[in-house]
Amino acid sequence: MKKRYDALDVMKFVLAFLVVAIHVAPINGTVYDGWIMMLCRLAVPLFFITSGFLFFGKMREESDQRKRLTNFLKRGFLLYFSWLVILLPITVYRRGWFELGLFGGLWTFLRSFFLGSTFAASWYLMALLIGTLLIAVSAKVLSNRVLLAIGFAVYLLCCAYSGYGNLTGLPTSDWYAIYLSFPVSFIWLTIGKMIAEGEIALPKRGRAALLIGAAALYAIEFQLCRVRRWAAGTDAFVFLIPICTVVFLIVKEGTIETPRAKTLRNISTVTYCAHANVAFLFTKGAERLFKLDFDSGAACLLRYAVTVLVCFGLGLLLQALGKRWKPARWLY
Repeated sequence: MKKRYDALDVMKFVLAFLVVAIHVAPINGTVYDGWIMMLCRLAVPLFFITSGFLFFGKMREESDQRKRLTNFLKRGFLLYFSWLVILLPITVYRRGWFELGLFGGLWTFLRSFFLGSTFAASWYLMALLIGTLLIAVSAKVLSNRVLLAIGFAVYLLCCAYSGYGNLTGLPTSDWYAIYLSFPVSFIWLTIGKMIAEGEIALPKRGRAALLIGAAALYAIEFQLCRVRRWAAGTDAFVFLIPICTVVFLIVKEGTIETPRAKTLRNISTVTYCAHANVAFLFTKGAERLFKLDFDSGAACLLRYAVTVLVCFGLGLLLQALGKRWKPARWLY
């Protein structure tokens, strides 16, 4: 009997709404912003680690690993393109792709597709697909430790541009951010792979101390970079590595079992894909119809609540629709 990982689906459900909080600040302009963002930044690495753990764990059990990889990529691209088509009018409007003409728009689309986001927040999906493909191919000739070393070196560069960007003074690009593209996925996916293959595990004793220590190091780093204004962005910090690894290992061993695990998983996917544009449409509508000022805390909290509720309802709706109409399943 295959082990169930319902605890991971519950975790992903929670993480999806932390991702919403990154892009739809619920208490914008308050002294708590930094602490909320610090918590929210655990979400994307944990999503990557979970995906790496599940994919490479199943990969080991498959006799036809190429077919497993192909099916994973097909499923991922189908999810990506389905949302891309649905959100295309909003995306073109928001991104202004064709303001410089047809060829300029097509170049911007291709660049955004492979190296960033087309529809808002979509960079994660492409980073996951490209990163998984590269690691799966590289693993045929490189050991996990070598892949981890490469991933760590690349991740340090991501940190140098993001969490330590103002300190390092590295030049930023208007069209490409390495920490919002597939290179940042290497370390997280490799960690997930190594956990799946038993190369990283929790010690039997001292787990609480390990969690507290990792959390303390991350909190000190994050707040120090924020207060001293070393951070150009908050996407990549060195001590995200130990805290996210420990949190994942603890959750993975959780004994939670729920018949709603698949539903939670589907809602998480829909929320990630749709939330930024749901918030955008609400913002534009509320500003025009009700003259809401989103510099105020109350309006931001309202926008967050509406976004969460709409995404939750949309996830349930698409799941119900998917039982009768197969194309609806492409969206989750």
